[in-house]
Amino acid sequence: MTKRINYIDGLRGFTMFLVVFGHVLSKSFLIEPNSTFISSFLLTFRMPMFFFISGFIAYKGTEYWSLVFFQHRMWAKARIQIIPTTIFFSLFCYSFMGSFINPIEYGWLSYWFTIVLFEMYICYFCLSLIGKYTSDKVVDIGMIILSIAGIVWLAKANRSLNIYNITCFENLAKYIQFFTLGVLCRKYNSGFMKIVSSDKYRTIFIVIFITCLILIYNEKFKGSSYLLYSFVHDILVRYFGLMVVFVFFFSRRSFFDNNSKMAKIFLYIGRRTLDIYLIHFFFLPHMEYLKEWMLPNEILVQVTLATAVSIITIFLCLLVSEILRTSDILAFYLFGFKKK
Repeated sequence: MTKRINYIDGLRGFTMFLVVFGHVLSKSFLIEPNSTFISSFLLTFRMPMFFFISGFIAYKGTEYWSLVFFQHRMWAKARIQIIPTTIFFSLFCYSFMGSFINPIEYGWLSYWFTIVLFEMYICYFCLSLIGKYTSDKVVDIGMIILSIAGIVWLAKANRSLNIYNITCFENLAKYIQFFTLGVLCRKYNSGFMKIVSSDKYRTIFIVIFITCLILIYNEKFKGSSYLLYSFVHDILVRYFGLMVVFVFFFSRRSFFDNNSKMAKIFLYIGRRTLDIYLIHFFFLPHMEYLKEWMLPNEILVQVTLATAVSIITIFLCLLVSEILRTSDILAFYLFGFKKK
């Protein structure tokens, strides 16, 4: 079993908090994702970071790929991601909408993340199996090609087909590039660690990220060139945003190796991200009556209220998770947890 990396778990916990925070803004306070600075700022790195981390921990250099191992890994990921998602999606539909929503027509609503992540694992596992019998470079080249193809598809394709709904293909095309980046950074870990340990590169990451933020909020830049603006807004700011956040947690890795109460909280949340993701939609309150307090420039009010609601929501999710996990059967089917 691969030893857990504490600062990665801490980063997972932080990113999961941001996911809940973002959903509180959009679903509880009905603030459109790009209507305020704080909501649009989070979009620059929140989901890219989650997929980057997923790719980072997906790569394990000690794995010996074979058809049997491939089948084992595929079943393990289906058990962890597809079965729980289907169960919670169905429960959510019947609880809040009165009937089952057909994902072929309407997609998986807010439960798209685990579906897309499973599809990324399929791509990575298939290429890893092929690479076993050909060349290890097949994995690198194949994942990079899929990432580029996803960007091209987003720019050119018709997105109205039902197959795109049930596969959440738009989000797969959008985020597989960050999963790929995570895989490559972990695979070539020694070089990557040199980069994130270098003060020169850290400075470059921060400066470029801030520059991108200034540009995407500049009205003149928005109207200058659609392609250039899209490149900065949809790609460049996301890469450097996630790198800034990663470098911050990497530079504070000693904090997550100690036994402080705050570190333990981050690690605990980071090791229960699936539980929180699946459960938190059931606890998001309807607080649209507070929207009048959420003016676009009221950043402090937005952060304070959304943080308070997010903390309570995560606490309730963890409480329910612990209760459900007292049953080995429920732990297996709801969270893919298999008792050793």
